Amino acid sequence: MNESFLIHEYGSEFYLPEILEGKGISIKIDAFNHHYLRSGRDAIGVVASALSASYETVLMPAFCCSSMVAPFSNFGFNVVYYKLNKNMTINLHDLYRKISHKSVLIYIDYFGKDVGIKDTLQTIKNTFDNIPIIEDRTHDIFSEKIYAIYPDYIVSSLRKWLPLPSGGMLFSKNSDIKVPDDSFFSTIRSRAMNEKFFYLKTGKIELKNQYRELLRESENYISHQKNLATIDHASRKILETYDVETMKLRRQNNFLFLWNTLDRNNGLFPLFDSIPECPLYFPVLTEDRDHVQSMLAQKNIYCPVIWPLPEAAGAECPVSREISSRILAIPCDQRYDESDMKYICDAMHAVLSQKGHLP
Repeated sequence: MNESFLIHEYGSEFYLPEILEGKGISIKIDAFNHHYLRSGRDAIGVVASALSASYETVLMPAFCCSSMVAPFSNFGFNVVYYKLNKNMTINLHDLYRKISHKSVLIYIDYFGKDVGIKDTLQTIKNTFDNIPIIEDRTHDIFSEKIYAIYPDYIVSSLRKWLPLPSGGMLFSKNSDIKVPDDSFFSTIRSRAMNEKFFYLKTGKIELKNQYRELLRESENYISHQKNLATIDHASRKILETYDVETMKLRRQNNFLFLWNTLDRNNGLFPLFDSIPECPLYFPVLTEDRDHVQSMLAQKNIYCPVIWPLPEAAGAECPVSREISSRILAIPCDQRYDESDMKYICDAMHAVLSQKGHLP
């Protein structure tokens, strides 16, 4: 790891003092104004609020997170899930069957993969009275992207990428977006991130219990809040100085090491067949996922599930349900180097060997 820690953990929340000093974030998209919010769900909430007077239904990919759904539900939208194909592209037949003139459409390029909608955006707009289209770029916000046809809004969470107490982005043609401050969420998360840092430095288990409880408190708070809020001051300062280029290079190198090293025999399958420009995680599919995840956690490797699906989404799309039941997101972010990736590969091999997947 890049810091000298007594405890080595892989994945889970960032610790606050880990700052790479550099030129800061500069993400610009032609013809859009950008706005920093408290979280990705706040960015979605701003859009849902703006559209709620004119539209009734949001079309949501079945492979999605409940935090994407909640902002639309809070503003009275009927949520309709559309199906994905086995390669995680959009099932356009199902989409066209469900879309209407009162719909809002949201899509995700999963882990940077093109889901096959770019060529149809203009057709959708021409056919359905220029309905609003939202792209969620949480999985690839730091990748360069060329648009033939722009969506109307672009949203992203930043907390999964950087050591931020709060942070989401909204790209919109509207320059006048005003939401209030809300310091409670960022204050609790700042305390948690600091306590995680000192836990890793000292190994004091009480600090681990404290930071995990604070993180639960902050997530419970934002999950039950219907108010929208802007990014906090401390997080904005981090964005202004963070070395994004070094972050991208470390993620690329770590992903490439996993790509070249992880054994693909008998039970471990990378979700995609190409290397993304700036990876969020290294996503894999495996059998008996929950057991593998638990065994890795015993080795201090915390691989999130992207995502536990809303019940209605899983019922609508068997493809999404299967992926959700088998996926693990292996950490490969800027906190780690090649030796950390080797540890993860060795641990994965040991776990799968124990399960009888590997020779």
